[in-house]
Amino acid sequence: MAEDEGERKLAAILSTDAVGYSRLMEDDERATVHTLKDYREVFKDHIERHKGRVVDAPGDNLLAEFPSAIEAVTCAAEVQQELARRNSQLVESRQMHFRIGINVGDVLEENGALFGDGVNVAARLEALAEGGGICISGTAFDQVKGKVPYALDYFGKQEIKNIEDPVRAYRVAVEAGAVPNELGGGRRRPRTSAIAAVAAILLALGAGVWMVVDRTGRVESSGPSADSAGHSLDLPLASTNVRSIAVLPFVNLSGDQEQEYFSDGITEDIITELARRRFSVIARNSTFKYKERSVDVREVGQDLGAGYVVEGSVRRSGNVIKVVARLLDTNTGEQLWADTYEDALTATNIFEIQEQITGQIVTSIGHSRGAIARIDQERAQRKPPDDLSSYECVLVASAYAYDKSAERHVRARDCLEHAVARNPEYAAAWQWLAFIYTEEHGHRYNRMPGSLDRALVAARTAVNLDPASAHARWPLAVTYFHRHDLHLFFEEAEKTLSLSPNDCELRARVGRLMAYAGQWDKGIALIRQAMKLDPYTASWYHFVIGHYHLQRNEYEVALAEYEKINMPEYFSTWRALAVAYAHLGRIDEAKAAADRMFELYPEYDLDVARHLRDWNYSEDFIALTVEGLRKAGLDVPFERDAAD
Repeated sequence: MAEDEGERKLAAILSTDAVGYSRLMEDDERATVHTLKDYREVFKDHIERHKGRVVDAPGDNLLAEFPSAIEAVTCAAEVQQELARRNSQLVESRQMHFRIGINVGDVLEENGALFGDGVNVAARLEALAEGGGICISGTAFDQVKGKVPYALDYFGKQEIKNIEDPVRAYRVAVEAGAVPNELGGGRRRPRTSAIAAVAAILLALGAGVWMVVDRTGRVESSGPSADSAGHSLDLPLASTNVRSIAVLPFVNLSGDQEQEYFSDGITEDIITELARRRFSVIARNSTFKYKERSVDVREVGQDLGAGYVVEGSVRRSGNVIKVVARLLDTNTGEQLWADTYEDALTATNIFEIQEQITGQIVTSIGHSRGAIARIDQERAQRKPPDDLSSYECVLVASAYAYDKSAERHVRARDCLEHAVARNPEYAAAWQWLAFIYTEEHGHRYNRMPGSLDRALVAARTAVNLDPASAHARWPLAVTYFHRHDLHLFFEEAEKTLSLSPNDCELRARVGRLMAYAGQWDKGIALIRQAMKLDPYTASWYHFVIGHYHLQRNEYEVALAEYEKINMPEYFSTWRALAVAYAHLGRIDEAKAAADRMFELYPEYDLDVARHLRDWNYSEDFIALTVEGLRKAGLDVPFERDAAD
């Protein structure tokens, strides 16, 4: 082989970059450069320790190769743990988080540089990783499974740009600041704690309510109790029936009273953190009365009005601290989760460990949010309408958002209208009612006159009651969208993002309407960011991506996206499929999809253009949709908008 042709070889490739680097540089260039240099040294030290070499390091990016996948994954895990410890010493706005992708594949080495698909796949996997996270390919997984002390979570085959076949992808679950065991041995550290699972439940169940309640249901702390107009925001627990959580004092099993402060500290930190993140939490002075008592969680639920209980224990054995936590449903006494956290303990890191346990909450929020929310949604769906509480009406509405059926729509609307009449200061009911009104306008479900006027009143009420809530503000943006006040829509959409920049699903909802309103590039970028941040995304995301490709006449790609939608009771699923099939010449399948659409929604108005204009679609997209439905055998009228 000629020298200038380079050398082909198999290598483990690590690719990494910093999340939000441009923002950090814009905020404080000097501090960002200093942190980057410091953190790059961490990478270089660990790469050398694991027999790797740095191939290139432009800007905030770094590319390295290793002789084995085990060395690459272990190095990446240790780097992320070290950077997490360093980030904990910085204010949040100055923290720098790296995402890492690892692949094992064929590369071409030329004058020390690496080229080829092996490098490209690693870079693409890096983009799928979270800040502080690691994503590896199937080829890397095959070499490290059972040989590294970290959980490896499969999250499907991923389409990689310029790579013909989808790539199996796995996330390496490494807790921040954890100390890995020796390869191939030792105990396996748990991926998450039950405490984190509690947070996921309550993020879904909190429905925008922000309070720490005592046993009477009054607000103890954690935020303003009045809006700017002086209206009280204190919500009696009985008025909403929010399924709040009681964190019972963790039991000290160490036989050493000196460790009592640690078990109490764990309990108090969990209460404080959940409350700070807008969950409904029973106050400490109510739950600590159960300290050193053996109690039935069902009794606790009745006594405190709690829907869930967290209980646990702390045991110290030598220099190892072990925390066990359980989450239980107070209605049934059923254990929903149990998990264990343990780590080496020194005189200097005890409070760091305490913070790490509570910090598990942040890392797992959202991963099971939708599934857990449906536990209570299904419970509410089984109850007669007259028996539903205000909070359960919110659950009925959120269940509608998953399947968009006309039947659930009218049930949610009727329930929420009664809810706001009973509890006019319940912001969550108002925000969902605004959403339901915009849905009846946008989909013509159970439509009544003045839908958008009623939506505007409900949305503004929600914002007045809870001005700091992104979820309360978003329906106002949606209302402006459907009223075609796009300037106000974009203004409220940006405010929504600024209030909750890390909410994956909300980011995707904003992106969806921004795309339909004409900002396709920004909208799709928001959707894809949400998908990267949370692998357990709602299937409706694929509508937006499919529509993007449809209007570019990329019908095969559009169909592939539509086929990922898991909303079989939603008429728009079948309309999208019918259009894509028709443009691909698969007319029988297009007709079958159109038939299914009418089975689900017999009153569907064939004036599709008017419907799509309600959603601000472009005339070109509308023309493509009409053409597809006509090919599927539907007599769809169409006249281009005179304003076009």
